[in-house]
Amino acid sequence: MLTGAKAITQFFNRDSSDELQTTADTALTKFLDSPQDVSTILAGWQSSAQKVLSS
Repeated sequence: MLTGAKAITQFFNRDSSDELQTTADTALTKFLDSPQDVSTILAGWQSSAQKVLSS
């Protein structure tokens, strides 16, 4: 999966705000539970992150 990735990031928790990290934690937990729903999870994460970034 990593070899085929277009981009990758590491240390997101150190490079983002605490509020943004919460959105990532939620998305990761959902992905680990239901990896087949990755598109829906990513869309939800993007929406949540936009709310944090807009505030």
